[in-house]
Amino acid sequence: MTSAVLAGLLLRQPFQPFRIVISDNTEVEVVRWNVAEERRLAVTYGGGGIPAYWIVNLDDRQLEVYEGPTERRYPAPKIVREPDSVDLVIEGQVVGQIAVADLLPPAKGGVR
Repeated sequence: MTSAVLAGLLLRQPFQPFRIVISDNTEVEVVRWNVAEERRLAVTYGGGGIPAYWIVNLDDRQLEVYEGPTERRYPAPKIVREPDSVDLVIEGQVVGQIAVADLLPPAKGGVR
């Protein structure tokens, strides 16, 4: 899956919770209501050796990036906010960047 395809899938959604699995078993979760549950899943995914897990936290308007599990767990997540971008890594290769603002609905008042 290319970065353009992934970005298209993410942006096409009406900012509702959903999950995408990309080719190297990276999980991307878009959540609104139960971020704590998704953070608990990070423990499961890290323990299972999933290389990366993203939580698009709509309420806090941030991306939580869990990656590089060692000893069956992820280190502390990297928190990425607007206007920053995150590398999209597929099968160990950086294939593009996705702006956090592009993953989020417009902020109240219509400004991202």
